[in-house]
Formats: sequence, structure tokens, C-alpha cells
Amino acid sequence: MRQGEPSDQSSELLYCRGELCGEYFAVVRVTWFDSKGICCVTETCIEKREIDVVAEFSEIVGMALRAGSEVCVICPEDPECLGIYDT
Repeated sequence: MRQGEPSDQSSELLYCRGELCGEYFAVVRVTWFDSKGICCVTETCIEKREIDVVAEFSEIVGMALRAGSEVCVICPEDPECLGIYDT
């Protein structure tokens, strides 16, 4: 897996604003690639009780996008509140 470094893959982010049940702030699913194609899919649930949920969210999403991964997110917050803007 490529992690934490720029790649020749184009990264993509799909952000869906929606309510989550219980103690979750966001669910982040990442599709990781290697030279042969998809090598792994991970899913991370960020709980509301984390000390800094926005920093945790930013770290996970930022690392994945820098590595050229595809990222899908569901979160009740507006994307602009998390530093995500439509370009």
C-alpha cells in the first residue's frame, strides 16, 4: 500500500452528509491501490468521544487522498466545517 506520499493515481473524495446512529461522528471508507489495482479497502468509524474528532477525521482523509486513494465519507456535519470545499 502507498501511504503518506504523493502518487500518480488520482484521488477522489465522495462526501455524503447524513445522520449516523449512536456515538459516531463519521464513517470513512478508503480504497487503497497498488501497481496492480485495488489492494485493500478499510473502514474507520470515528467516535464522537474522541478528543479532537475533526483532527482525527482530517488525518485519516488527508493521508488517504495524498496516497491517491478513493475516499467515501458519511458525516452529519457540513463538509465546509471540516475544510472540504467543492472545487
